Amino acid sequence: MTTINAELDICPSFGWQGGPEFNTMVKQLRNGHERRRSLWQEAKHHYILPFQNITNAAYLMELKSAFMAARGSAESFLVKDNSDYIADAESFGAGDGVETAFDLYIVRTFGSAYYARRILYPVDAVFYVDGVPVAATFFDGRVVFAVPPDDGAVLSWSGEFRVAVRFASDAFPMTIDDRSGADLMMNGSVELREVWE
Repeated sequence: MTTINAELDICPSFGWQGGPEFNTMVKQLRNGHERRRSLWQEAKHHYILPFQNITNAAYLMELKSAFMAARGSAESFLVKDNSDYIADAESFGAGDGVETAFDLYIVRTFGSAYYARRILYPVDAVFYVDGVPVAATFFDGRVVFAVPPDDGAVLSWSGEFRVAVRFASDAFPMTIDDRSGADLMMNGSVELREVWE
């Protein structure tokens, strides 16, 4: 499957929930210690979008259109993770004088530990070699420089990025909450899950 190259406005509002999750197996031992084994090398992001009494017909149609075009949970599309979507001079590697294509990352650190989040959908990105903007494109999930960066040159980037997600459910209920039956409303929530493709 490929990701639909379109961004759904997920309308952040009161009650919006989202963030990364891992999958770790934790086994309690008889002596009180525990053994932990990480089942996922990378985090998957998960979002829950609450909708309370939304009657904006145009927005409801946009949501329903996205759901129908994505065939429920079958196809993925892009969203902005409002909790983490900006890169500001983020380092993503070093040149070796030969290679021109590099994976794009944002690195999060805590003490000596770190996590490298791979970025597959940059938006209006500017790429730098040793702090100087250079000609580069983003193609097939990688940054491609016109000229190989020098050996030891620091590669960095600035811009925004998006996340590929799918609807978590194949059902998209709407409600009529007016006794006259005049207006369709949306109450409840839409759940989105990050996909790796």
